[in-house]
Amino acid sequence: KLGQKDEAMEYLKKFKKKEDVLWYGVQAAIGDLYDDAGDETNAIKYYKKAIKSEPFFTPTTLFKLGQLYERNNQWADALDCYKQIEDNFFVEYNNMNIAQYAERAKSKVSK
Repeated sequence: KLGQKDEAMEYLKKFKKKEDVLWYGVQAAIGDLYDDAGDETNAIKYYKKAIKSEPFFTPTTLFKLGQLYERNNQWADALDCYKQIEDNFFVEYNNMNIAQYAERAKSKVSK
């Protein structure tokens, strides 16, 4: 239900890795909940779990991770996320217009 993030977190953490697609999606959702709560350390941890091997959620989760790194001025890490999207998910890279984010991160890294 809306507004019950703590209950959602408890429920999602009980999810067992029975089907990879769903498990990786759950990890991304947990990362979102931690990001919304301002717990960036755990958000990064769960986003990284979500991008390990399931390509369905990986481009979007890499983008979220890149955005989180940008908010923390971790421009090299953000650029790495965008580069992974470009290298491994070129269609999504174009559809998501990642080039503009990659260029911004690249300009910040070179400073």
